[in-house]
Amino acid sequence: MRIFISWSGEVSSYVAESLKTWLIDFFDALSPDDVFLSSEDIAKGEAWFDALMEVLDESSMGVLCLTPDNRLAPWIMFEAGALAKHLYAKNACVIPLVIGLKRDALPSPLNELNAADTKRADMLRLVRAVNESLAVPLDNAKFERKFNKEWQALDTVLTDATNRTRKPDGAPPCAFDVFLSVPMAGWPAHEYNAKWGEMKKVFDALLDCKLRVYWSAEKIDTIAKFQAADVSADKDLRAIDQSRHFMLVYPKKLPTSAIFEAGYAYALGKPARYFASAFADLPYLMKKLPRLGNAKPPIIHSEDEWADFDALAQLIRSNGRDWFAN
Repeated sequence: MRIFISWSGEVSSYVAESLKTWLIDFFDALSPDDVFLSSEDIAKGEAWFDALMEVLDESSMGVLCLTPDNRLAPWIMFEAGALAKHLYAKNACVIPLVIGLKRDALPSPLNELNAADTKRADMLRLVRAVNESLAVPLDNAKFERKFNKEWQALDTVLTDATNRTRKPDGAPPCAFDVFLSVPMAGWPAHEYNAKWGEMKKVFDALLDCKLRVYWSAEKIDTIAKFQAADVSADKDLRAIDQSRHFMLVYPKKLPTSAIFEAGYAYALGKPARYFASAFADLPYLMKKLPRLGNAKPPIIHSEDEWADFDALAQLIRSNGRDWFAN
């Protein structure tokens, strides 16, 4: 048999690697090659996608190591979909392992799978599923004795991992107060530098309010740097997930991924404020969002509240703490 363990992020990686080691130690029938982690088990220079598909074809079980930080990560969603496609056809199981996360926080379609948490009863069920997938499984009495003996070592790892996903007060982690979304890629090359300077006024105003701000273009102040930058959509989406509030600055009608980011934040239920220099320039659906009955509809600030970026920066300095600190 082969077990595929999917992970994304530091805590998820820690659990995946520890679980692999623990399973290999627990089951004499499992070798390191039988428990697959894409991070370490695809050789450098090997055709990654082909190797991944080959392993999926050979796998009879999949475990997704999910945390508050990665539950919406595109990488996790891709591997979950690939696992389901390959393993369901073989009547195999896919188990989301939730770490510092409640089952009902899983997005669709992950919430349709039979998830396990890090408590003893659920981990016993997960490890038993591995045993039942072996060509020659341990008999029930031997399995129970061995699990009782080895559980403490795994429990220590899982408890540590769960603690690392939380603040001291037990609340989910939040790295940023504000995710600042601006359409930098939409500007013509000859305007980029000047527009970056205008957007920087908004960013600085948020910092003056003692807020933690994520702005992907913070250090990309020239078009040359922008063209050379390693822009990661996955990183930006994780940052939205880790932010308390979403803020869109939309100075004119432009083709931009900022609209996608706004939709992603809306789907997560993030409190949001859109600053549009002209209300009419917003996409049709965005103009209708405050009327759709969402528990946290976005608040739209348009041309009657700010005339230019200096005025917007001043507006933020006057209200930023009230808007974004909580």
